[in-house]
Amino acid sequence: MNIVVPFTRLHPEVVDALPDARWVNVSSDDEAYWRLFRDLWAAKETVTIVEHDIVPTPTALDGMAECPEEWCAATYAFEGRLFYGLGCVKFAGSLMARFPDVMDRVGEMASASHPARNWCNLDDRIKFVLRGRARPSPHLHPEVRHLSTVRSHDCG
Repeated sequence: MNIVVPFTRLHPEVVDALPDARWVNVSSDDEAYWRLFRDLWAAKETVTIVEHDIVPTPTALDGMAECPEEWCAATYAFEGRLFYGLGCVKFAGSLMARFPDVMDRVGEMASASHPARNWCNLDDRIKFVLRGRARPSPHLHPEVRHLSTVRSHDCG
């Protein structure tokens, strides 16, 4: 299983839960997270992303790995509701091959609160592009534990 953990800081519980993951430091600048996704998308290899503040269960990861769907996400608690984004998500290589320009399109999107390629809105931007092409939403999997339940900065 190809698991990548983008991080800006390490949480011991996540490190313990993912001993075989590839850890990628994305703290260098606000576009580093987008560049990681751009590179992963260009490789067109199935990948499961687990963000640094998500504690997945082996059952959740195995379920995504075995799932035939091309876009899967586990739900997690965020701001008082269940949410899905990039916290624990699988993108199949076949999806990336069918839609190779997704990250290029995402990289052009800006909002009033964030410029293009900013890490903060990356999940919403990917969802927006994929909803218009692949399917309306990812295939959802059972909840995983989120260590952060509020925004990391005031942009909302």
